[in-house]
Amino acid sequence: METTPPKFEEDEKGGCIIIGKAKFEDEGDSFKMVQDGPADVFGDYDAWGYFHRVVELLRPVRAINMPDFEDLVKHQAKHGGDICGGCKDILLCEDCIVHRWLEEVENERTDI
Repeated sequence: METTPPKFEEDEKGGCIIIGKAKFEDEGDSFKMVQDGPADVFGDYDAWGYFHRVVELLRPVRAINMPDFEDLVKHQAKHGGDICGGCKDILLCEDCIVHRWLEEVENERTDI
């Protein structure tokens, strides 16, 4: 079995987000940005995954102006309320990070 590292390849249809280092390659009359070293590749739907990785790599030294959505959702689930009320017909629950967090809270309740 062989393992190959993620490699970014352009695709006009999109589909992937790459988090890693890049460099410019000279193509005569223009430049092309190409991957330079290892990278993390995320599906374009996995916004939480790639956002979390970007913040982790930036390592801000002070609080950023973004709440911890995971903590907010779990707090709401533990103390009542339906955070998914306005979303149920827009996104498939099995694709939603909020749904995953709510399952974690439910699993914590059943583990007690």
